[in-house]
Amino acid sequence: MKTDLGWINITFVCRRWRSLALGCPFLWTEIPVSLGKRWIEAFVSRSKNAMLVFTDYTRGHTEADIVEWIADEVIPMVMHRTRVLTLHLQPEHGDGCASLPVTDIISNKAQVLEDLYLSLPSSDDEYDGSSF
Repeated sequence: MKTDLGWINITFVCRRWRSLALGCPFLWTEIPVSLGKRWIEAFVSRSKNAMLVFTDYTRGHTEADIVEWIADEVIPMVMHRTRVLTLHLQPEHGDGCASLPVTDIISNKAQVLEDLYLSLPSSDDEYDGSSF
């Protein structure tokens, strides 16, 4: 799946534009999980301490290991500054559903969480893209 980098392309225009973009934490707060580990790490780092929005626009087509890595390592590390969390999980993600940081989400570690969208297919239905 080819991903459009959108505004990130401005970082390739010239050194000045790149420097300005890299130095502005608010440009890096909406993290598209479908871009993979390297980009997710870059977004988290470049966003400094700004509030984060994790988005999964792939409707369940993000690689299973990425979803599990996000659930196991990334979210617990930045839950205290995550404002929106959207993940579409599929059965092939295995224990990714079980490893979601539910206790962190409902505890005081998620103090700034405003929206939580988890889309899970029911056991007897095909995934239809609806979330709860």
